[in-house]
Amino acid sequence: MAYSGIETTLYATIVADATINAVIAGRCFPVIKPEAHGVPCIVYTRTGTDRDASNVGHTGYALASLDIECMAPTFYGAKELAKLVRVLLLGAKGAYGDHTVAGFHCVNESDTFYTDIIYNGKPGVFSTTLEYAVEYTEDIGTITPS
Repeated sequence: MAYSGIETTLYATIVADATINAVIAGRCFPVIKPEAHGVPCIVYTRTGTDRDASNVGHTGYALASLDIECMAPTFYGAKELAKLVRVLLLGAKGAYGDHTVAGFHCVNESDTFYTDIIYNGKPGVFSTTLEYAVEYTEDIGTITPS
């Protein structure tokens, strides 16, 4: 059985967008950027999940925290890539696999410069990180009270 979580939804949504994929050329990775791959790229990480519970267990409602890091060789390249992602996710909702997304809400944006990532033989890559709260429901099967 293949994993089908909110991360797979995010990945599929990003790489399916022709404008973004023209910039990143499929370079969209979970958690870390592989050394062998260049920039621009996107790295996404789930930083937390709050799953709603009732007196009979999990209700199926969840609120995930996701960081989407948009990396590029220039500051403005990272900002532009982040803008493309932000605009894409603005209206993204609906059924995806075993869950339904109610909405992606951008709650913060920050900038970083990585000196330890090499680009064209020189150290330094810019990054704009978008922090999201994602509301969704997941199919958890039937809950039977005991």
